[in-house]
Amino acid sequence: RNQGYVMVTDFLFLDSWIPPEWMLVEPNCEDLERFFQLIRHKYQPLWVWRRVLDKDESNFVTFVEFEEGCRQLGFHGDIAGVWRAIDTDQTGFLSLREISDEGDRALVQFMLTTE
Repeated sequence: RNQGYVMVTDFLFLDSWIPPEWMLVEPNCEDLERFFQLIRHKYQPLWVWRRVLDKDESNFVTFVEFEEGCRQLGFHGDIAGVWRAIDTDQTGFLSLREISDEGDRALVQFMLTTE
């Protein structure tokens, strides 16, 4: 037991760890704009969130869910670069607010009026 000390053995997992693709790329602001154009003009951001990205209704989206959703929407740009551009806090999860602040406010308002 390590009793509060960091040991070399605590870092051994790094020898076999493969970081997710989004950790290895730079944010792609050009493709970010293309992604937002797609969801704003062809679809509605709240619809995309509820029906395509957050299918499990967990209120957050993982990179795998985002990647699958982008493919479902027909987005063929730099998905990992778009993720990095959206996930500015690099939590590894996206919220509706990061996809659509307006959609987030609308959903919160709806929930407040139905309580």
